[in-house]
Amino acid sequence: MIAFGWESRNFYARWLGSRDPRDLDELKGPCLNLMSPQSDLAPALLRAVQDVLEDAGYVASLKRHYAMFKQALRAPAAKRR
Repeated sequence: MIAFGWESRNFYARWLGSRDPRDLDELKGPCLNLMSPQSDLAPALLRAVQDVLEDAGYVASLKRHYAMFKQALRAPAAKRR
C-alpha cells in the first residue's frame, strides 16, 4: 500500500500522537505503508507514484476529490442516496 500525505506536520503530530520528526517525515508525501505487507515491486511502484505526484495539477485534483469525499460522508444518509 502506498500512502500520500499532504497535510501539515502539526496535523500528523496530532493524528499520530507523536512529534518525532522521523515519524512525521514518514507521513508526509508518498510512502510505503509500514503496517502493510509489501511485494518485491513496492520500491519501484513507489518511485513511479513519486514521479506522477510531481504534477501539481494532479495533486490538486487528488486533494479536491478527497475533500469532496469527506464532505459527502458528513452529509445526512438520506442526502447521500
